[in-house]
Amino acid sequence: MYTSGLRLLFSFRPAIRSKSRSQSVSPKRICFVSNNVYVALAETSVPLMGGAELQQSIIGRCLQQNGHDVSFATTVFDGRRDDEVIDGMKVFKTFDLDDGLPGLRSLHPRLTGLWQAMRKADADIYYQRCAGRSTGICAMFCRRYGKKFVYSGAHDSDFYPVPEIDIRERYLYQWGLRHADFVLVQTEKQKALLKHNYGLSGNVLPNVYPSRKLTRAEGYVLWVGNMRLFKRPLLCLDIARCFPDQRFVIVGGISNGCPELYRQLQSHSLPNVEFLGFQPLETTERLFDGASLLLNTSTVEGFPNTYLQAWSRGIPTVGTYDPDKIIERYDLGRVFSKTSDLGDWFRGLVNSCDDDRKRIQQCFEKHFSPQRYVDGMISLLDPLVEPSVAACPQGVTCD
Repeated sequence: MYTSGLRLLFSFRPAIRSKSRSQSVSPKRICFVSNNVYVALAETSVPLMGGAELQQSIIGRCLQQNGHDVSFATTVFDGRRDDEVIDGMKVFKTFDLDDGLPGLRSLHPRLTGLWQAMRKADADIYYQRCAGRSTGICAMFCRRYGKKFVYSGAHDSDFYPVPEIDIRERYLYQWGLRHADFVLVQTEKQKALLKHNYGLSGNVLPNVYPSRKLTRAEGYVLWVGNMRLFKRPLLCLDIARCFPDQRFVIVGGISNGCPELYRQLQSHSLPNVEFLGFQPLETTERLFDGASLLLNTSTVEGFPNTYLQAWSRGIPTVGTYDPDKIIERYDLGRVFSKTSDLGDWFRGLVNSCDDDRKRIQQCFEKHFSPQRYVDGMISLLDPLVEPSVAACPQGVTCD
């Protein structure tokens, strides 16, 4: 069984502090609509963990700790069809991917099952992340029942003129995007894309991660991500060839449409590279605890969770993708475009001193805490939503 690791991420006692912005407003009923979020909430046999699902589980938990009523609408995994409560959060099941007849299942049970789960949630706000048909369904549901719909971008391509999704889902997604009450984006770049391509205004709320301890580096360079073409994991092998005395660890599961890429990683023969394939969150967290440097080789991203996993521990990042020039602006590592750009500075970052690691961690805590995201989100939505009945606890935050 693969455990979600959610309890691991939040295995701290909430600090008693002054009231946060989220606690100063009336509590809300918020439902996260996400097909695969169940794998980030519970133990499953499914080797799957996406960044969008992890973000929603973190944000949902922080909202709950701030006194809001949080629920999730998600697909069935491991045959668990019954609705359930996980750590105080209601989880409503929509459908099993194998249910229904080919050619008809997109209507029943996929549309009908999702609609029914959202009705059972009876939320004030429905939050959906990632471009797809669910965006349009959520928008229609919220217009039908007078609810508020928040769309949250997960990738730069969500806001391209032609999003990189199945053509059968594209119209529903773009209609839903245009009818969202609020659009949340991860970066200023995404905000500009949304405005230029759709004429819509976005609200920037970067990804977040719970605080971690400053860790002791064990000397290896870590690469983490799904085996997808735009993430270019083979470039990690090229870099490893340039630094034969440096240990590299690669973590990532197979992705639909890219099995050959995964096989190439499996069959590599470099003695200084260890390929571990898919690993559950708790194992990946332990690997981050020992990493000296995080390597990113993507051509495009949204806002990588791996960056936050690294910075929360004071680990510098070397990457080809720098959202809003954050790495450069806050001196969190280095940005490069090709292997020939790498030099002695690469080894220098692997051997970063404790003072540099502490500075990186302090920057993370200032800009990327879950509480910061929740406060920003609730500030946007509070004027539009009638108060709920529940009362918020005082002084508990998620930093």
